[in-house]
Amino acid sequence: MSSAVGLSSNITSGEMPSGSATVHVKTHPVVLTTRTQYAIPTEKYMIPATWRRFHLSQLINKVLGLPQPVPFDFIVNGEMLRVSLGDWCLARGIEEEETLEIEYIESVLPPERVSSMPHPDWVSSISCEQKGYLLTGSYDSTVRLYNDGQQLLHTIGGHSGPVSSVCLIPPASTTMSDGNECLVASASYDATARIVSVPLSIPNPDDMDPPYPKPLASLCLHTSAVSSISANASGRNLLTGGWDTFVGVWSTDIPEADEVDEVAYPTFDADRKKRRKVSKKDLNGPTAAEKAMLDLAITSNGKMIATANGDRTISLFQLG
Repeated sequence: MSSAVGLSSNITSGEMPSGSATVHVKTHPVVLTTRTQYAIPTEKYMIPATWRRFHLSQLINKVLGLPQPVPFDFIVNGEMLRVSLGDWCLARGIEEEETLEIEYIESVLPPERVSSMPHPDWVSSISCEQKGYLLTGSYDSTVRLYNDGQQLLHTIGGHSGPVSSVCLIPPASTTMSDGNECLVASASYDATARIVSVPLSIPNPDDMDPPYPKPLASLCLHTSAVSSISANASGRNLLTGGWDTFVGVWSTDIPEADEVDEVAYPTFDADRKKRRKVSKKDLNGPTAAEKAMLDLAITSNGKMIATANGDRTISLFQLG
């Protein structure tokens, strides 16, 4: 049989009516529960209606006698308590004598900004998929790779328009298993996507042949800006989505020879002849959506593609 624990409210003499020694304080019977390590006895507490999250958090800390304060948040009927207990009950028509069951969880403090890495133009995309590294794409047509010490390792050019999206391709073969390099894919407003092999170390100028980013392929399918790029979990396939309403599903196997006639794309940068090109190297051919695609993703099992479109919809495509 649970007992009721009375709690006095912090009422100053200025809050008491004239000529009164005491004042009635509205309270609500409350049972506090938790799934954290900070469980308190399951008893009925008479909580002043004026109490908010801060006061309830103080109560938990006081009952447990914690050496260091631990902030808590409180959930009532599936809702976070953001107002006083009395205001919450009043808004929902809950009577003063009705017992409330309130669950408390550890508060998550807001993130703290610790640093900034300036770019010369808008940063359009970012990826943290490679542990210890940070990949960015910018409107200055450049992809950059940083380590977790915020040190710029490589600046990767090659696009002739703003970079719209970047991703890291998971290792799909033994050539990537040594952990010394990663495959970076980028999409651009120049209507192309690129695959580049990027060393995970800083080039040493004293080396006779220092490792630098190595372009592997240009993906030539879209007739307008490529807005998004994503790899599947195995790293064997790459997806591109563009303003031309097409989805490209590509193999990441790099061919030994170009598969596109160079003169078909005269607007690309001059060093494009040095790179192998892949055209429509996909699983089932391009899939058309209704409107321009702004973003896309593939499910973990690799069987479904979801696209975010400019007509306020998402589209789902089943891969064969």
